[in-house]
Amino acid sequence: MDDVKHPRLTKRGRMFWIRAKVPADLKAYYAPKTEIIYSLKTSDPREALEKVRIASVQIDQEFNTARRKLNAELRVSLSDNEIERLAAIHLHTLMEEDETLRMEGAGEADLYASIAKQVEAAGGVAAFTDEQSRAECGLSRREYERLGGTLAYIEPELRQALARGDTGIVRDDVEELLKANGVKLTNNSPAYRKLSFAVLKASLKALEGKKRRQQGEPVDTPPAPAPFLTVVSSAADDENPPLSVIFDRWKAERKPPAKTVSDFGTYVRRFREINGDVPIKDINAGHIRAFKAAMLAMPAVLKKKYQDMTVPQILAAFKDDSTTPRLSPRTVKDKALGAISAILGYAKKNHYRTDNPASGFEVAGSARIEPPRIPFSMDDLKTIFSSPVFTEGFRPVGGGGEAAKWLPLLALFTGARLEELGRLTLADVRSEDGVTYLFINTIGEGKRVKNRSSRRKVPVHAQLVALGFLAYVEDRRKAKDTTLFPDLKSKRAEITSAWSAWWARYMDSIGIDDRRKVFHSFRHLVKRTFRDAGVDKTLRDALMGHAHEDVAEDYGLDEEGMGFSLPTLDAALQRLTYPGLDLGHLVPAKA
Repeated sequence: MDDVKHPRLTKRGRMFWIRAKVPADLKAYYAPKTEIIYSLKTSDPREALEKVRIASVQIDQEFNTARRKLNAELRVSLSDNEIERLAAIHLHTLMEEDETLRMEGAGEADLYASIAKQVEAAGGVAAFTDEQSRAECGLSRREYERLGGTLAYIEPELRQALARGDTGIVRDDVEELLKANGVKLTNNSPAYRKLSFAVLKASLKALEGKKRRQQGEPVDTPPAPAPFLTVVSSAADDENPPLSVIFDRWKAERKPPAKTVSDFGTYVRRFREINGDVPIKDINAGHIRAFKAAMLAMPAVLKKKYQDMTVPQILAAFKDDSTTPRLSPRTVKDKALGAISAILGYAKKNHYRTDNPASGFEVAGSARIEPPRIPFSMDDLKTIFSSPVFTEGFRPVGGGGEAAKWLPLLALFTGARLEELGRLTLADVRSEDGVTYLFINTIGEGKRVKNRSSRRKVPVHAQLVALGFLAYVEDRRKAKDTTLFPDLKSKRAEITSAWSAWWARYMDSIGIDDRRKVFHSFRHLVKRTFRDAGVDKTLRDALMGHAHEDVAEDYGLDEEGMGFSLPTLDAALQRLTYPGLDLGHLVPAKA
């Protein structure tokens, strides 16, 4: 076990076990139990480490649930979403219990045998045989018939109660549901009434599902809903709001790109599913450790059937799976912990708390091992621009129509980033002081730039004009398009996401399979070519949108924030040449 370590991992004989002490604040709740301990059912050290990480997250989730129950305050209201969630939990519980009953049986065979003996001892004959009361698995015939009778008896009562709006029939169910989910709700409040009605409807829906099962229909148990997340501490208020509220305030103030909101939202939700919606001042290193451990145990790719599950449910589903790849340490460090650290950093800067417990957390194996990006070589350029897209008019679906041709050419003669080029609109192709240029900006849906310096004017290179780029722009205007590449489609926030994947496949298909050479290699190439041509660094940065560290460079900017005139930028850009690369075959024939 020297190289397999976890604070909750222990060994008994050949088998590994998990052993977790009950926290001091929960000792009364768990009394007389002082620890949770059970076998991980493996003697393999590596498998044990994987299992103990998952089991540890589940135990911490159990501890947090216990805290929520202990610290729950009496409430007078529930949101519609909370009522819907609780009713869904009730439905899932009823259907899961029924499914378990049908798989394992009611265990009443001995009871029926005892009854039969008593009847026979009194000189009578039992109404059922031993064969009818026993089954090797599942329900015996007697249990099956009894269950059918129970369902038939309950149905009219539930339907009449629903028709009359009489929720008294489910009062015990409502109380148990609230208790199990750590909610204390006044029983004379409108929310209690509304919840009771929702539980009544869920009960009838479960009954209908059980009746169909009784007829032999394959009725699935609905997926377990996400747990009902109450605040761990009763001290949550405007000075100590829960994490979800701080996240909303961070979004409102920072106004990050849609993709960032989506990514951060995913990890904030996962953090809450593990720890609850903890008040911001109460979040500590223990919460971060539990989150980190859970993310390291999460599958790298989730199939559709798992995507609506919570983290504890997903971990439970994969607890015995040692073959599915998990999230990489790099992803956990940069994305998962990075998102939570950013939100806590915002909280610190706004004086909600004095520290950031997520800052400085390390994840073993997270050091970047990706190969560095390098520029395309002259042989690469010749291969690219003599490939079917450029010589045969090849326009595959993934290539986004004419974007397949023009995005590489624009990158070659501007050094712009892929998403900057893909988001260009026809309004971004402008002329000023006798210079036609591309205005890379944030005006328009989905457009963003990496930093302030990325907003810039890039003159159109003479080679692009010769290749027919401005004629292509004019064709788009005649077609009443608004964007430069109307066929670019993507389900993600980045319009070029799918195109980028296609480009990688296309590079492989034409023999450029060096992982260091990606679309961004055009940008590296332009940077190096500018250097070789002796273009001043400040001009290079202005053309390529690189941030500068010299505060003095902020002086002399015009009203649009530009530090150089367009003629000066144009003169510098025209020095971008590639001796040895002949693109004459791409020049359109004159009419």
